[in-house]
Amino acid sequence: MKKMFLILVVLTLGIANLSSAATVVWDDGLSHVIDTPTYNLYRVDSFLDVNPDPGTAVEILEGGVTEHFYSGGNSVVTINGGTVSKSYYLLHGSHVNIYSGQLLSGLHSDDREEGLPTAGNSTIFMSGGLIAGNVTLVNDSMTITGGTVGHFGVYSSELHVYGGTYAEPIHPFYSLFIIGDGDVYLHGEFEQGYGVISNDTTTNYYVNISGTLSDGNPLDVVCLIHPGTGKLHLVPEPATLGLLSMGVLLIRRKRN
Repeated sequence: MKKMFLILVVLTLGIANLSSAATVVWDDGLSHVIDTPTYNLYRVDSFLDVNPDPGTAVEILEGGVTEHFYSGGNSVVTINGGTVSKSYYLLHGSHVNIYSGQLLSGLHSDDREEGLPTAGNSTIFMSGGLIAGNVTLVNDSMTITGGTVGHFGVYSSELHVYGGTYAEPIHPFYSLFIIGDGDVYLHGEFEQGYGVISNDTTTNYYVNISGTLSDGNPLDVVCLIHPGTGKLHLVPEPATLGLLSMGVLLIRRKRN
């Protein structure tokens, strides 16, 4: 009987949580905090009905749980714990900082939507936490110094990778970085050397990159570059860059 009572209580609480879920719109230029399980759909400055947009700020902290999250305008979203369980979409100039926490269904940004006003390109900075699934960037920029990430699709965007850990390819033709008319910058030491890798053919080009990122994490991944203007940049870390510069100076002195 006690077990049945406990089950009924749990089910009642679960139904209460579902029934309380709603769409929450924050477009007021103020600061808001999510630190409890709400299971809501949040839209932050995503309608841009104020011009210029005031720039609403939202912080998701430990204990905060929501299902869907949209951010746009000049909003600043800080993820410092907590969970977005289903989807996170950025558009129209949102700024997102990810220090910890979990995005369980990836991260999708698109500043190319037609028929909608725009406040500029979105920017994403990540130093910790987890983004499971895919990261899709369209007309935006992202910088990663730490954390754990799945796979990437980079289109007309810039992705700078200094550190972090990345998903292993499921098979040789499943690429970690898919580059289409965008630029991916990998910072560190690589067995392939340094420079720019592009695809001037009419078919997809696969390249394996192995080495160590600037934060010391190993990297051994497959990159797919679509035909067009997409580029993969292998950039030496500052210490290596300094050694290369010293080497060039020594060569010049010997020649002189």
